[in-house]
Amino acid sequence: MTLWLTPYIVRKLGTEGYALYSLLGILTGYLMLLTLGAGTATVKYISEHLGRGRKEAVETVLGASFWLHGLGVALGAMAAFAFRHQLAAHFFKVQSVGVETVAWVVACAAGGAVFWALAQCGQSVLQGLQRYDISNILAFFQSAVFLGGAAILLRGGHGVHAIGWLYVATCAALCATVLWSLRRVSPASPSWTVWQPEHAAPLRAFLKFSAAAFISQLAWSAAFQWDRLFIGGLLPLNQLTYYIIPAAILQKLWLIPLAIGSAAFPMLSELHGSQDRDALKTFYRKCSQLVIWVVVPGFVMIMVLAPQFLSLWLGEEFSHYGTWPLRLLAMGYFIHFLAGMPGAASAGLDQFHYAVKASATLAVCCLLLWTILIPRLGIVGAAWGFFLASSLVYVPFLLIVNRDLFGMSWREYLEEVCMRPFAAGAGLTVVLWLIHGRLYTWSSFLFTGALCATVYFSLGVLLLDRDSYDSLKHIVAILRERLVLKAFQKPL
Repeated sequence: MTLWLTPYIVRKLGTEGYALYSLLGILTGYLMLLTLGAGTATVKYISEHLGRGRKEAVETVLGASFWLHGLGVALGAMAAFAFRHQLAAHFFKVQSVGVETVAWVVACAAGGAVFWALAQCGQSVLQGLQRYDISNILAFFQSAVFLGGAAILLRGGHGVHAIGWLYVATCAALCATVLWSLRRVSPASPSWTVWQPEHAAPLRAFLKFSAAAFISQLAWSAAFQWDRLFIGGLLPLNQLTYYIIPAAILQKLWLIPLAIGSAAFPMLSELHGSQDRDALKTFYRKCSQLVIWVVVPGFVMIMVLAPQFLSLWLGEEFSHYGTWPLRLLAMGYFIHFLAGMPGAASAGLDQFHYAVKASATLAVCCLLLWTILIPRLGIVGAAWGFFLASSLVYVPFLLIVNRDLFGMSWREYLEEVCMRPFAAGAGLTVVLWLIHGRLYTWSSFLFTGALCATVYFSLGVLLLDRDSYDSLKHIVAILRERLVLKAFQKPL
């Protein structure tokens, strides 16, 4: 749906109008930082206390979660609403729309954020209850309703003002639906007096974990979201559209390596507990190789075919401004994909400090590089900053985790993990480069994608030795089983 409707929305709103449309979600995301990591802590402690039969502790966690989600975001939303005109006049550089329109978008984002925060609190509780069926359905419909509703409003001749109302209404409806679902499935009710002495022990544990999660989320937000703030504050607002859509494409590609890392995490923990070092190292090596196998074709296609794809999807102007940001961001994301398994391994082996230090260092590097490069190079500078920061931080992180936790040298990593998928990727690059100039239509582009997948995975089968092939098949089967169980968990 996103691929189909985005060109229509961009065409109807224009680049500056689409940037305002995007700000609804961006500003809400920034305000969600004021939950102070409560979402992650809620998932952990709801699940943990239920598993141990501690109903009173569950009630404490529920109450604390609602307080943190609601109060912090509500205060931040009131501040954003009160200073909406100042933000519109002095921060965002608009050209074709007035200050009042930007102020309206800020107000709608603030109002939607309050409902969104409470909805996310309920979603976290549902995940802690392992009700992924309800959680996934609600998340899908929220996205579909807003995107589809925005397209319908634009078709009817409405603009950003109507979309702002739709955003607030969608967040409110999701909030009401999530809380109604939670009342039906939750085994306990929240305790609103969590600050009483009898709640001290579970509350202290919840707040301690929440604070640690907040630091990690803050670092992640700085590296992956604050580039929008720099662009919005330093460049004309229409430049944000040329940047944010390539970034959104790459965030969609993150789902596959993230799913592999999430499913591999408990298996790494199990092997760590069994003290089987050889099995642990073998599993880690094969999972790392699997991540590279699945992300290389998308990365190669973006690097070679970015101009053609953006031209077909959004037009020549968008291709002119967006091609190099997309390519540079893709290189940065590729480094993150390589570092995904080391991150999962550091957590599974109780060495999470490696990942936390890397995230914090990445955030600092990104902020410094954006300060220098964006005023000089614009959105290309933002993409360069992300790529350079990722290289400076996550390449050493990858090598250090391999060495310290698995005794793996950089040469061993390149030969046993990277060489075969990289060789197949090189073959794919050659094929694409020979034919990329002929891709003028969607039919030729899609046919090329199918051909590339065939060439790439055929080369992969030829390059893998039998033991590696069988091991990867076994790992894929285990990961698929765990992912299916997680997505379709039966009711408690």
